[in-house]
Amino acid sequence: MNILNNLLNEIEEKELKTADNIIVAPSNNKCKANTIKIFLAGTIDDGNSENWQKKICKEFINNEKFSILNPRRDKWDSDLGSSEVIRQIKWEHRRMDEADFIIMNILPESKSPISLMEIGMYCQSNKLLVFCTDKFYRFENVKCVCEKYKIKLIETNKIEDIVEQILKLK
Repeated sequence: MNILNNLLNEIEEKELKTADNIIVAPSNNKCKANTIKIFLAGTIDDGNSENWQKKICKEFINNEKFSILNPRRDKWDSDLGSSEVIRQIKWEHRRMDEADFIIMNILPESKSPISLMEIGMYCQSNKLLVFCTDKFYRFENVKCVCEKYKIKLIETNKIEDIVEQILKLK
């Protein structure tokens, strides 16, 4: 069974890497023309959290309407050295600036300090769509910022709900 699962995972990975509308850090590929550019911000926790980004990408493989910008690398070692960390940070900032929408998914068990900072950075951009539940330890902070800046806050982290909201974007 493990061999079959490994094979299926390899096929899935290949599909994600070859899809022309999915761009994963640190790729410099351009987004497809005339697509809605979606940046997947939120919990990563040095790769230790659920890989919700991959699940979203799977839902949008070869969808002609969207380009998905995914900051989560398949392999990330926080000890890669400062030059690689800086490269990643700059990639994320450039891609968030480029995005039409930033999906901010904050998982309840995380600390997500970078996500909180990015909410502050982009709170006036009219690009943010925040997914966060009251189980997150700083939910009230997130909720108050969203209210103040009229950011849509959706109190769920379910993939199907996030996908549904993305599909409604124009």
